[in-house]
Amino acid sequence: KRLFSLLSNKQFLYALVNNSQNTFTQLIPITYVINKIPYYLKDSIINNKQEWCIKPNLAGKGENVTIGVDVTLDEWTCQLLDSNHEQWIIQQYIPCIQYQSMNISGMLFCFNDQCFNIETIRISSNKIVNISNRGYFIRPYVHQEYIHSMKDGSILTKEKLHEQLIELKSIDKQWNQNIYVSSSGGSGGKRLFFATDIKQNLLQRQILVNMMLEQNIISHNDICLNVFQSDNIYRSFEIFNDFCSMANCTTLPMSANANDEDIFDVIEYFKPNILMGSPHRLMQLAFSIEKQSRKEFKFEKIFFACESLDDIKQKFFKHIFHCSIYIGFYGSAETGVFACQLPKYSSTKIYLYPKELVHIEIINSKIIVTNLIRKRNQLIRFDIGDLGRIISNDENDKYGLIEVFHSQRLIM
Repeated sequence: KRLFSLLSNKQFLYALVNNSQNTFTQLIPITYVINKIPYYLKDSIINNKQEWCIKPNLAGKGENVTIGVDVTLDEWTCQLLDSNHEQWIIQQYIPCIQYQSMNISGMLFCFNDQCFNIETIRISSNKIVNISNRGYFIRPYVHQEYIHSMKDGSILTKEKLHEQLIELKSIDKQWNQNIYVSSSGGSGGKRLFFATDIKQNLLQRQILVNMMLEQNIISHNDICLNVFQSDNIYRSFEIFNDFCSMANCTTLPMSANANDEDIFDVIEYFKPNILMGSPHRLMQLAFSIEKQSRKEFKFEKIFFACESLDDIKQKFFKHIFHCSIYIGFYGSAETGVFACQLPKYSSTKIYLYPKELVHIEIINSKIIVTNLIRKRNQLIRFDIGDLGRIISNDENDKYGLIEVFHSQRLIM
């Protein structure tokens, strides 16, 4: 501000620029320190306040600035003649350029808080924003470091994912609040924990149940006996109880730790038509039935997960449980359960999944999963650790089909 005051001094300007004074001064707002205003200008500044503004000499951010056109003559005179303002400045007021109001329309490509690019922005004074009707366009420039790119073919591994969660603990004090914790089985290495937003986790289960109801995998008439594992942060028992509740069907939550005799009593009393559990626990139950030569137990379907169900177990279950429909469920601690089998694919390794829940890619036979529901602790292009292929599904665009060749930590 004092520099402006100096540049407004005619003698200084003459010495500085000689005969180019007029050209130079056109670029400089006239500025004076208040106590050094030429005497002959004071009345003019008071009476023509619309041409001036008053500013503190050591302030910034527009604080305590008085623009003459915005105040009364009395307020202006008080500011100008205030003894505390002698070192303030009086400066020529240059009105802002009034630009025409414009409407804008553009597109921002985002997914899970990641920006992939910004489309061309259109601007127009009309309500319908287009270029052909006297509109304009802007091509925005965004530095590459701010654009999420998959050109490097980056795939998220389990190790990298859990490194991110560990790093999150050090920077987010609320990392362990409002989360649903799942435990990996440790079959592929060290046992690890994965955190999911509670509401997003329930939404994922509801989407899967909606598919199960639509495809007659489960119905509200079913009575389901649940003998999945329930302790040490393993979630299978709870997951299948939730499936039954969301499908509005009866669940009998016995768990894997229940005594076989107690399970038999519940079967005889409630007559469940669906048996749910890991093949290992179901095999124990089948051996117990065979050993005791109990009367026959019949089930329409068996829901299984956590490990594979080979041909030997299937034949034994058909003999003991008189059931030939085996519905496998597929997923992991990181992805959650996202697929299951149709009755017609029973005894195969083909699974149906909702496309609104997950996007699946096959890269060098590896199954790469992107969870479309989870926004907290996102799962984008995650290598689930299995091998498989996509099968075309012409019957329904809502669902995809995947065949799993090999799994190292199978939930199926």
